[in-house]
Amino acid sequence: MPDIATSESARGRETGETAARTVAAQLRADIIGGRLEPAGKLVLDDLRRHYGVGTSPLREALSWLAAEGLVRLESQRGFWVASVSVDEAVDIYALRVQLETHALELAMRHGDDQWEGAALAAHHRLARIDDVRDSDRGFPSAEWERRHRVFHFALLAAAGSPWTLHFLDQLYDQADRYRRVAGLASDEQRPQRATHRQLVELVVDRDRDAALDCLETHLREAGDLVLDALRRLGVGGVSVRA
Repeated sequence: MPDIATSESARGRETGETAARTVAAQLRADIIGGRLEPAGKLVLDDLRRHYGVGTSPLREALSWLAAEGLVRLESQRGFWVASVSVDEAVDIYALRVQLETHALELAMRHGDDQWEGAALAAHHRLARIDDVRDSDRGFPSAEWERRHRVFHFALLAAAGSPWTLHFLDQLYDQADRYRRVAGLASDEQRPQRATHRQLVELVVDRDRDAALDCLETHLREAGDLVLDALRRLGVGGVSVRA
């Protein structure tokens, strides 16, 4: 006969972990989206009321985000949103170029017809809503952002390197956060449309060198837009409070 106390304890742990994962996802979205500003103090009581969660799962969620580099934990001072800097943005985009081109090369080597079809379908879904924007700030809509991410990772799905994709997932979050901090709206993103189409066509044609060059140029141009915008905003080479 199962131990009732043990079962209830296990259910309690599962409930707490579920709550922590839920609030971590909400916090991640709010940090990346800019609702929680860089270097801002994260007051636990305010967060607990806003997200409707207890202190324990909230602390667990913040610890996970600290491991991802989106939150900073300071001894005796609590949790803060990670600050931003030009140097960090340079590092993030340089790493994306290295890892994403590596992953694409692996995917093109190992991918099959099913992978090609999934990449084409992801591009089709993205292209259908390229003009949809968030009316408040001019940013591409949340659905465009989701489909854009799906498209990039569909191209890499056949890489066969879970760790590479794991690190790229975190780098994508960081790059997305920096783009939004930089205030880049949909007008700056328009050149991406032709590049996305060109990229998926080169990948499906298995034109290795041209596809890798296209992806690298795409990422470097995106990074340059972010860096130029950060400098115009007065963000320096070291971490600053926004």
